Amino acid sequence: MASNSSFCRDGSLLSVVNGGNQVSVWNTATGRQVCRATGHWSTVLSTGWSEGWDQSNQKKRGSPLLAIGVENDGLIIWDIDQNEQCATMPVDGCGGVVSISWSGNDSLYVTDGSKLVYQWTVGSGSLERWKADKNGVSCLCVGERTLLTAGRSIKLWDISTQALIKRFTGHASNVMSLFFVNKNQFISAADNERNISLWNIATGGSVSLVCESNVLSVHGIEDEGQFKIGSVCDDGVVQLFEIDSYTKVPGPQEPAASLQFVTQSTSKQKVPLSIPVLALHVSSSPGDMVIAHTSVVRPVFETMPFKQSESHSLLIRTVPKGLLVPTPAPGSGGGSGSAGKGSVSIVSLSTPRTIRQDTGQDTGRDTGGDTGRNRLEEQVPMYQRLQSLSLLESDENDKRSKLSAESLSLLVLQAVHNDDKKLLEQVIRIDTKRVIDSTVRKLSITAIVPFLKALIDAIHVNPAKTNVILWVRSVLLNHTSYLLTVSLHTLD
Repeated sequence: MASNSSFCRDGSLLSVVNGGNQVSVWNTATGRQVCRATGHWSTVLSTGWSEGWDQSNQKKRGSPLLAIGVENDGLIIWDIDQNEQCATMPVDGCGGVVSISWSGNDSLYVTDGSKLVYQWTVGSGSLERWKADKNGVSCLCVGERTLLTAGRSIKLWDISTQALIKRFTGHASNVMSLFFVNKNQFISAADNERNISLWNIATGGSVSLVCESNVLSVHGIEDEGQFKIGSVCDDGVVQLFEIDSYTKVPGPQEPAASLQFVTQSTSKQKVPLSIPVLALHVSSSPGDMVIAHTSVVRPVFETMPFKQSESHSLLIRTVPKGLLVPTPAPGSGGGSGSAGKGSVSIVSLSTPRTIRQDTGQDTGRDTGGDTGRNRLEEQVPMYQRLQSLSLLESDENDKRSKLSAESLSLLVLQAVHNDDKKLLEQVIRIDTKRVIDSTVRKLSITAIVPFLKALIDAIHVNPAKTNVILWVRSVLLNHTSYLLTVSLHTLD
């Protein structure tokens, strides 16, 4: 699950692991590379940002320091302003630092995945360690006076006494993302899991935020009585949650909105390709978020409102020809990963473009080759975005073309979202079991019940349609656990 990209605390800088043993740092406002941290290192396993105060002058705001965890080489501290290595922490017997969390700018906590936690003071070079979990620590996070450590379970420690305060359980695999949203609550997400947990320290309870596929990275804040939490999933979809921080939340929460970046369709490439999302950062002023996408070679940054006008949005971006390299889909089964032939790695970038609602044509506004951060000028309805992609053609040959499961799942979502019976009819004509199962596994949770109701209606109209039965069977088999939680009256 672990992401190879991380924003600094205010979202102004992004570190990206590139080539395995080098880290590039980008300014999210200008889109320019600030520096490149590289040396005779082994594989980079983790990065962590300090708070950003210049130690020589506490009244002056300086760039944060970047800690880099390297396999077999301990920890390296990189000065962003000077673009040079300023300190190292070799750890005897350390297999590689897998998680880093700063306390201020001079002290940091790290783990190498073993049962130990290391506390290192950069200025003095002092090193302390203590046993945190007999099963190993995969992730940690420092609070004001406490430390969170996590493997499959999460522990809260008193930093001054190294005493265990409380234990939290609820993940089936190792926690890979962990951070405080305020003094009393924190967020965790685990490897190969779809759920994000929002924990209450006082009660020990949690609220489950249910994503549609496995979570790669997550970030969130508390702002004006609401938790605003965004996650990047392994299918390239960004899931956004809004939770009232003053009201007790009953049961698991579904995303308030989701969005995905895709390429423009062409006459040769009728099916749009998903554009990778590297990371996101949620801020409180003015309620925006920054999303980094496209490529680790040179990311594109976009700022957009956290509160989306639509529940599901496709954002079309243009990528120069020859810069899409097909790659195997990550993961398998369970709806995780991208759609086989539709998944890509993007080697370079182009200026993001938007579509005018009145013409449906791509009328990109170039903000300059050096500027990678672009605001969305307008939110085009998903219905018109899909029309502009030209996914469906009346030509008989195109009807027989092999659309990817990812594209078909988007069409299903569009059909149920707009109650478009004609579009739904185009989709359920497909009778290939493998394609049906792959498409159904990739359906978003919010689309399952409406799609099943639409299939039932189609059976009532024409009971002899065997292809519809195949779709119903696939929905029931692949989403049994979810449908068991749904009241029967919702299918009436």
